[in-house]
Amino acid sequence: MPQGKVDRMVRNDMAKFAEGVFGEIRKIDPDAVIDFCEGNHDERARLWMDDDLETGIEEFKSAMQFDQYDVNWHPRAGFRLRDEFIIRHGNYTVMHNAKKEFDTTKCGGWSGHKHQRTFWEETHHETMRRWEWTVAPVMSRVDYDYGPGQSGLAQWPQGFLLGMFSTRNQYDYHTEVARYWDHKLMVRGNIY
Repeated sequence: MPQGKVDRMVRNDMAKFAEGVFGEIRKIDPDAVIDFCEGNHDERARLWMDDDLETGIEEFKSAMQFDQYDVNWHPRAGFRLRDEFIIRHGNYTVMHNAKKEFDTTKCGGWSGHKHQRTFWEETHHETMRRWEWTVAPVMSRVDYDYGPGQSGLAQWPQGFLLGMFSTRNQYDYHTEVARYWDHKLMVRGNIY
């Protein structure tokens, strides 16, 4: 397939994603803050668009229509949502990657990458301040043809994270998992 045609197809898919995700969020809440943290697949797309870091980032942001939908882009290393709470893509595929993320950052947060929900909670023995790190499940294709030859891809737990943060105490927060299976979403015991 000619390179120009591939480029148009990829950019078209990215625009459809932007409309289907960011556009829907904007319909529900025009003033919502949308933060996008680059992951390893986004990094591949960016590098495919241009080898130069700054040019690649700008090309990626343009294709994903970040300006149109007022989306904040963040590198794979993540960003600080609150003091002692980080959102990042994550790199680890160890057995207990939530603990590994906490041990690396020494704070609470969310990450993904491994596509398996894990959780780590720790309380400082002197200050009694509590941290939790949660690794998110995944929202991906579950058909057999996705990732042929790689065992277990269809076994990834499907879903996403929901967070609640106190307005009175920035260190007080709670994370929940919205599970998705059999074309149904379960949130707080309710099935949709």
